[in-house]
Amino acid sequence: MSIPTDTPPEFVRPAAWPEFVQCAGSAQARSHLNAKLKGIQKAHRTDDPQLPFLIQKYWTSFDARLAATRLAASKMRWYRRPKKTELKSIAESLNAFQGTDEEVRLLLIRKDVNTFRPTLDFGIENRALQHLVLSVFYAIAELHPRQFATRGVPAAIDPVIDAMKAGYVYVREIDIKDFYPSFDKDKLVELVPIQKKVIQTVLLSEHLNIVPSKLHHIESCQNPAGIHQELAPEKYLADARRGIPQGSAASPLLAEMLMAPLLFQIPAGGNVVVVAYADNILVMAKSESDADAMTDSLGLALKKHPAGQLWPKIKSFPAGGPIDFLGHRLTAHGDEVHVQRTLENREKFERNMKMGLAQLRKSSLTGAARNRLVRDLKSDLSSHVSNFSLCDGMKEYREYWSAQIASANHGGSTMLHSKPPSGKPMLFWPHPDQKEIITAALDLAKKKVSTEYQTVALEAICQSYMASGIAFKKWDDALSFYAKGVPDQMSFAKAVIGHLEKCLPGIKISVAIAPKEEAKT
Repeated sequence: MSIPTDTPPEFVRPAAWPEFVQCAGSAQARSHLNAKLKGIQKAHRTDDPQLPFLIQKYWTSFDARLAATRLAASKMRWYRRPKKTELKSIAESLNAFQGTDEEVRLLLIRKDVNTFRPTLDFGIENRALQHLVLSVFYAIAELHPRQFATRGVPAAIDPVIDAMKAGYVYVREIDIKDFYPSFDKDKLVELVPIQKKVIQTVLLSEHLNIVPSKLHHIESCQNPAGIHQELAPEKYLADARRGIPQGSAASPLLAEMLMAPLLFQIPAGGNVVVVAYADNILVMAKSESDADAMTDSLGLALKKHPAGQLWPKIKSFPAGGPIDFLGHRLTAHGDEVHVQRTLENREKFERNMKMGLAQLRKSSLTGAARNRLVRDLKSDLSSHVSNFSLCDGMKEYREYWSAQIASANHGGSTMLHSKPPSGKPMLFWPHPDQKEIITAALDLAKKKVSTEYQTVALEAICQSYMASGIAFKKWDDALSFYAKGVPDQMSFAKAVIGHLEKCLPGIKISVAIAPKEEAKT
């Protein structure tokens, strides 16, 4: 089965190169880099034969090499970052055509109980070369409108929400197995429109100096059950040297460029919505047959990809959801779609934050090291909140962890007036009238206990209930509350009338009580 073709949508070009250019050494250098990158972009769009020469001239310019070095340094962890006084000499030695023999660390990130994902931690020279090449990719990349890896996670979640609201309830997820290692180095050299030598020295894994004796892992070698695991260094080293490197600044956009031609084969419009984020592709349709047909077509096309055979893993969600995608859980409830983080994603983030806070509380840290660690923790928090900005409660979540960072930085353990977030979120889908009451109660409780946190206000409300039970200011509010959900409305009405006769002995009450159908006859 092949993917039907149609009039292709317009190209989407990733956000140009402002971050890169801002790292130039002067205003004159920024103007110089802008002009060169615009020239490269124009030459690529017009198939100018001078394109290779323009790219080579750009890569050898000192302004571009210095900007790449400064940008790379700004994105490194404080304990790996070189001194500012060293950046100029590092930039002078950079050569995209020769590469570098700088050592690369292998990090093993746990995927499940028994397996790890090999990820590379690069030094300043490799990182600078990657950003140097990446700046050219920003000028020449032409992506599909439904590719979102360069635009951020929230941008990818938005169309999923819209599709769920529009009735696209049959959902399949394609996850490409071993995505980066699956690209064939020989085929890739022919597909990427830059000099082959640079592809080999900067973009491919096989030429990197991954030293076997420098193995590192970011989690314990014990599995979650506490059983010690023997790692196989040779296997993970071999995996790390295949395809394009996991952890390279240039790999995400390179992978998007390689995936774009496949997505452009999908017809515009129609009965299927496709959302792609790197190696995750979500297929949404209004009928099960359409969802299955598009998923099968994409799966066959991936296996025949010109850059290497890509193996899809397909997951089907229940019709109508919930859907787990990019760390989010999306649940349809009437006309609304509620968005939350998956528990696994939340626990992973909080585990890393707690490790960082424990490091920050150590009295042996120097002032400079402490300040750098605080910046890194704040950066991690900002990135997490940004990625999950569509989820409920992220403002309070940021406030809580900001308070924890401030407390640890000043030698404390926790901040007053802040409650740690629960490991398991509690979700409620109230009706409009219930939501109005709940919101009003929370706002009043916030004022009474002097807090900005909804969890603290909710706890105060619950404590009040546990002490005195349900209380109402007006009798009709109480009657309305108790009338909701009574199993026998007739018996309830008779009980209310009987109670009124006792309360008001001076009047005669005559009421006909019957179901509405009988009352009409």
